[in-house]
Amino acid sequence: MVENILFEIMMSNQEVSTMNLKKWFNNLVYFDPKKMMVPNIGGGKVRKYVPQTFYEALDKITGKDIFSIMLDGDRNYFTFTKGPFLCSISFRLNGEIYLKDQNIILENLDDLFKSHQSVVAYMCTSKDDFLQNNTDIDLYISKGKSLEDVRLKQHDVLKKRQVIDIEFNPGHSHLIRDVWFGSCWRMWFGEQYFQYIPKEVLLNFKGGYETTELETGLIRITLYEDMWEYDKVENREIQWQFRRQVGMDEVAHLLKDKRVKIENLNPAIEILTENLQHGGIRGVTYYINENKEVVPKSEATRRYSYEVDERGNVIWSENENL
Repeated sequence: MVENILFEIMMSNQEVSTMNLKKWFNNLVYFDPKKMMVPNIGGGKVRKYVPQTFYEALDKITGKDIFSIMLDGDRNYFTFTKGPFLCSISFRLNGEIYLKDQNIILENLDDLFKSHQSVVAYMCTSKDDFLQNNTDIDLYISKGKSLEDVRLKQHDVLKKRQVIDIEFNPGHSHLIRDVWFGSCWRMWFGEQYFQYIPKEVLLNFKGGYETTELETGLIRITLYEDMWEYDKVENREIQWQFRRQVGMDEVAHLLKDKRVKIENLNPAIEILTENLQHGGIRGVTYYINENKEVVPKSEATRRYSYEVDERGNVIWSENENL
């Protein structure tokens, strides 16, 4: 049995309109819906899917600040969410359905990313996503996995309880202000993402199956050829290489903890928003070793420095040996 697949894209909330909602639900739902959940129908409870009722409801919902819409069809799910910072489309799709129209679906997802104010998107199997981001030990074992494969830690609140420390999983994710930071089979990166990780840094990653700059200047990265071979040792290592080379976790941790005023005397990445010398709104310095991995300053042999403008474009850069 082929595993289900997971796709999610984050876009600007300016893309939320009745026209776009109807277009997305028409063009990107690759299964027959049986149930629906819409905030202004039946109090937001799951109800039988009635196409006319569903599409009429879309006319009245876009003015809400935060909302979520879901379609369900035989354990296939399609969800649209408008969050406080970004909106997102996500779907979980039966692997057999995906394989039947794989090329068409992937082409549609490329077009979706290019035709909107897209920030980031990712795709992998739903089981891979679960295994890399689940912290519950019993659930992990129930999937036939051994605890020898993971690192355990003490629960942050329930001190007598142990959980899986996903920071030691190569495919774990961070979600910060509705923006995804992670490493998986295929990923798309847009202009707004380049303010966090500059375009040149992403394009410099050549250790995977494909790194492509799309005709619109956006980036698509595929880490390994077969999405279902995520558990191969060499593919997990590619995930780690990607994280380390672009500084995925360092950036995510800095953004998550930016309100904590603790001086780091040995940073791997420095992010500045004041006293910039070249007209940018954000300055980023990466400390790199000979393997092109982002490492603490004391272990680095080179330093890449950038300034980016409000669209995430690099307007100045410097590469220095240390």
